[in-house]
Amino acid sequence: QCPGEATITVIGGTSPTVQNAELKLCTTPTLTTFNLETAKPLISTTQGAVFRFYANQADAQAQNNSYITNLTSYTGTDGQILYVLVSNGAFCSKIATLTLRKEETPTALVTAPRLKICAGESVLLTATGGVTYQWGDSVSTTGGIRTVSPTQTTTYTVYAIGAQGCKSLQPARITIEVVPAIASNLKGGHICQGDKIILDAGSGPGYTYLWSSGETSQSITVGTPGEYSVMISNGVCSKEFKTQVIKAVIPEVIKVDYNDKGTMILTASNPSNGILEYSVDNGVTWQSSNVFNNVPKNKVIAIRVRVKFTSCVGFLEFFTFVMKNVITPNGDNVNDIIDFSGVVNYKDFSGQVFDRYGREVFKATKITPYWDGYFQGKKLPTSTYWYQVTFEDPASKEITVKTGWILLKNIE
Repeated sequence: QCPGEATITVIGGTSPTVQNAELKLCTTPTLTTFNLETAKPLISTTQGAVFRFYANQADAQAQNNSYITNLTSYTGTDGQILYVLVSNGAFCSKIATLTLRKEETPTALVTAPRLKICAGESVLLTATGGVTYQWGDSVSTTGGIRTVSPTQTTTYTVYAIGAQGCKSLQPARITIEVVPAIASNLKGGHICQGDKIILDAGSGPGYTYLWSSGETSQSITVGTPGEYSVMISNGVCSKEFKTQVIKAVIPEVIKVDYNDKGTMILTASNPSNGILEYSVDNGVTWQSSNVFNNVPKNKVIAIRVRVKFTSCVGFLEFFTFVMKNVITPNGDNVNDIIDFSGVVNYKDFSGQVFDRYGREVFKATKITPYWDGYFQGKKLPTSTYWYQVTFEDPASKEITVKTGWILLKNIE
């Protein structure tokens, strides 16, 4: 044999970089097939790479022509594995797997047992259509059941998410209307024997009433002490209100403080613990303050005290006794006498006038309650005299002692 030569050409290249991938399809009525073109960048980003998708691994390994040709509309099934041959366009190639995930896009629904609640109440929201859920107002809640307590009318939205992660195209919506809280200014009060009182539950939007007495009006009139309740409903929720009607006891004036400046301060018993009102003109006008100004001196004052809004009235006649410090008994009817008549009828009364030596020059009685500056029928000389008046206070029932001086000016 003759010697000879042969030439062998070795063509080299670089295999593309590949990785296994998943391709998810969330089907809708108008979208039911995979677009495998979208999987290419998931498998390899090598510039100029050539892709062939095979349904069978053996075909991919053989690199034959049984590859998928319609990449943009491939009807695959959930969990199906495709084998992707990725080459550099020549002899260098690698095979990666593409797992198909196919799921029907869920439709979200949300319901509640009530669409209207009262302020302060809660309601249960139930979402369906998915495996997990994405609530519009909460990033932490993924469950389909949640309790909400809105303080104002609120719309809640929720997306349904399937097992493969497909998300509903539109959220489900539900609006919970918060009805204003039922309110009532129901107040009871005090009544005396024979009195009546009106219990008013107050008005409100759509309010209906049911009293413990069985009446269904907004207000009722009662004349018996006790507890009364009313159930108010507004068509959404109900609330009960209670009040007390208390038997009032007639208050009594137990102390009267009066000074020569005309200020009178009244103290009264209040066994009913009600709101008291006072009068010093026999009940013509009333006031809540127990302090009166400009009350005239040496007058009988008709004091009244009552439990407000009732006929329980306590009564006391009180003489505003203020001793004159000067008398001039000259017959002009001005400061001619010292008058004890306003207090002479009080229990345990005694009234005396003494000269500077302690001699009693006058003693008041019911028959002679006036001192005119005389003693034993004779004018006493101009001088300073002393008086003492003692009586049981008609309000406090305590013994009151008043003392002081009197200037007698007798014109000879």
